[in-house]
Amino acid sequence: RQMCIRDSSKNPLHVILDIGCTRPMGSRPKVMAFYKAATAIGIKCWFISINSKFKFADSKTHYMTQALVIEFPTKPNPTTTQIDICESGTVPILFSVFQMMNLGFDLEMRPHGVFLTCEAFGFNRQLLPWAGTGHLVLDLSRLKYFQGRSFLVEAFEAGKAYASKS
Repeated sequence: RQMCIRDSSKNPLHVILDIGCTRPMGSRPKVMAFYKAATAIGIKCWFISINSKFKFADSKTHYMTQALVIEFPTKPNPTTTQIDICESGTVPILFSVFQMMNLGFDLEMRPHGVFLTCEAFGFNRQLLPWAGTGHLVLDLSRLKYFQGRSFLVEAFEAGKAYASKS
């Protein structure tokens, strides 16, 4: 198997796996593209009001007032998550470390690639593609099964993510 580089801008359902990201977020243009593509294939989405603050690595702070809630038609129960919307820039959707933890990601990092094992996606040592920026990419439309728990990050305080029963 060989490392694959993907242009994540061509598939709006692709997100960037960002281990350093503690809060899922994306720019308005990227979230709207995700919304359009997701609803077209039966993934339910809706907008909610929020009040959150996001600090970027460059020390800039952005305040966010809206988020997209995504409900995946997983078996046996639907699975939800939330993506905060940044009103400036064209930042891709960043999948946070807590979302990865809650889904039980097992990342195997080797010199020739990064492999994901995750029951929720039906992956067993699936070689992950790379974006041209060097970030790992994941197609969220492949989420299939998740033990009846939601990974919606509703309450987020001091680095804690909360999962709730569906």
